[in-house]
Amino acid sequence: MTYTADGFGTQQGDFCTNTLDGCQGELIISIENCICFLGHPPCSACTDAQLHCDRCGREVDPDFPQTLNTLSKRTTGMNNSLACFLLSDQCRMIRAAYEVNPDGSALENKTYGFKTFDQTIKVGDLVVVPTDTRVGFTVCKVIDVDVDVDFSPANNITYKWVVSKFEKSQYDELVSQEAAAINKIQAAEKNKLKKELRDKLLANLNEDEAKTLLITNTPAPTPSPSVSS
Repeated sequence: MTYTADGFGTQQGDFCTNTLDGCQGELIISIENCICFLGHPPCSACTDAQLHCDRCGREVDPDFPQTLNTLSKRTTGMNNSLACFLLSDQCRMIRAAYEVNPDGSALENKTYGFKTFDQTIKVGDLVVVPTDTRVGFTVCKVIDVDVDVDFSPANNITYKWVVSKFEKSQYDELVSQEAAAINKIQAAEKNKLKKELRDKLLANLNEDEAKTLLITNTPAPTPSPSVSS
């Protein structure tokens, strides 16, 4: 903390004054309309921001080197990968998971934010996203949509774009058609094998001998009820 001879604070975080009867507010820098995210920090909104008391409003003389040093240390006002959310209200933040539990829920602390303009994406959808492994892309499950965006300077995550929704319906239809075709083929093979075995069994028997091999479910005769005397 640095104070003038008459007790006024000069640096961000100082009390407005350090005298017993003076203002005990905190010196802060309020920055509005920062455009550092456009790629040329610090912007004029940051360098021109005035150090002032949050209680009485007193502004600190910008000629104090301490104030200038505080401002010059600032580099950027926000995460550059979030600029799209300021430029378009159609941009959405979703959260998706690379792996899920057996019930479909996300593993704890294992969801990640992605950007998209696709308004049709909903919870439970599968989406194609960039990855640093395999061939550069993979599929995730959407866990949440329209998530609040964290614009704070402390958020240094680089958010990537959703490539597209993964339309699984066509794949499911192909699998279903294949399964039906395989069932028909297996049934045909079973009938063919049964016929071949039967023909082989009866090949050396005449008609009368073949009849003796027939098995039928002939019901047993019902006994007559006994008559009591």
